[in-house]
Amino acid sequence: MSKSDKIYDIEKWVTDEENPIDRKNREAFHVILFAISHSQNLHAAMIMKGAVLLAIRYNCIRHTTDIDFSTHLKASEFDIDQIYIRSGTKPYFGNGNP
Repeated sequence: MSKSDKIYDIEKWVTDEENPIDRKNREAFHVILFAISHSQNLHAAMIMKGAVLLAIRYNCIRHTTDIDFSTHLKASEFDIDQIYIRSGTKPYFGNGNP
């Protein structure tokens, strides 16, 4: 396995966090990454970047509340309805309305 093929233990990164609020954030990041990795359309098109990537890679305590991705696709190229249909979920915008 080359250095670039190394697999990082995201579950350990989550469980190592002692602060309950930060741990909840890490759990949410884990769910997002799991969902993307299991979506044929998304995992091939999205590249993770930013502080969460660095925190996982270097097992650091960087605090952040967002997760950053880049893609070559335009927003109009994502079939968001298909993503929700396949996942069995509906979007939630934090105001109680889908």
